[in-house]
Amino acid sequence: MNYQTIVQVKNTEKVQIVVQEKVKLGIMEAAHLSDMMLSMIPESGEDVTEIPLKDLESETWQFQVPPKPGKYMYILKEYYGMGFDIGYYVTYHFGLEVTK
Repeated sequence: MNYQTIVQVKNTEKVQIVVQEKVKLGIMEAAHLSDMMLSMIPESGEDVTEIPLKDLESETWQFQVPPKPGKYMYILKEYYGMGFDIGYYVTYHFGLEVTK
């Protein structure tokens, strides 16, 4: 998606997200996916909601589309870590327009 794109989905659909389980952190090191968080913000801008993600299989996650038609902004945060103190977040923003 680019900055002008909003994806249209029906309120009965589910959305799948494919992520990298491991990313390179340098020539010899790799960081592994430790945590994923998905937040949804409705068009009103109120009530930021944490959305549960279902792990379908390696690298594929799924979430349910809201039943109420409207425009929604999502924020997906992936945390890649190499132990207790070393790691970083990758953040994605995307929009969905839910129709009946």
